[in-house]
Amino acid sequence: ILSGQIDASNDSFKKIVENQANVIKSLEARISQLEKERSPGLRQSTDPLSTRLQTVVKLLDGVNVRQLAVNVSDIQVKLSNPLSAGDSAWVLTSSALVLMMTIPGLALFYGGMVRVNNVL
Repeated sequence: ILSGQIDASNDSFKKIVENQANVIKSLEARISQLEKERSPGLRQSTDPLSTRLQTVVKLLDGVNVRQLAVNVSDIQVKLSNPLSAGDSAWVLTSSALVLMMTIPGLALFYGGMVRVNNVL
């Protein structure tokens, strides 16, 4: 496999995906914990944006944001070049088949086996 390409069976790629899944699970657990801790006596904001911002600030309190950003950027770099050897091989094989299909047609045409009515 060429450098910069993704191999789904690669252990490092699986570890990155597992780490991201663990981060998401911990964020979901933190959300449910914060929802349980919220007291009904607190003034509820009716503005959805401020509610979202407060939730994000509370969630990012215990998260290593730098590590999360590094993991996300690693995945973006690997996904930005989705070439694979199989794709390239299939394009080359298809091109060769198309070129080979023209050989009998040209041979029949120049051999006089094709009627004039069939010529464009």
